[in-house]
Amino acid sequence: CIRLHGLTLRVTVATNRIEIATQGRAEEPLRLRLPEGAWRAAWYDEAGRPLSGHPAAEKLGGGLWRVAWPERGVLQFRLGAESEVPAPP
Repeated sequence: CIRLHGLTLRVTVATNRIEIATQGRAEEPLRLRLPEGAWRAAWYDEAGRPLSGHPAAEKLGGGLWRVAWPERGVLQFRLGAESEVPAPP
């Protein structure tokens, strides 16, 4: 686990997927830098259902993302073609 700015982040990494489960709330969005590639981002709840009503992570370019963290949820980054939709965790 990583504790940062009021958040607890649990990170799981696989070849084509990065998942970050969150608890807590950060006052400001954080920036993440991912390895180069065609990453897609989506939020899910702990049961694997799409998390509605929360803005997606914003791709800034060069592997940099800006993320506003919900109080609870799982942010999944999936590496693949732009047309692919991330699958639930």
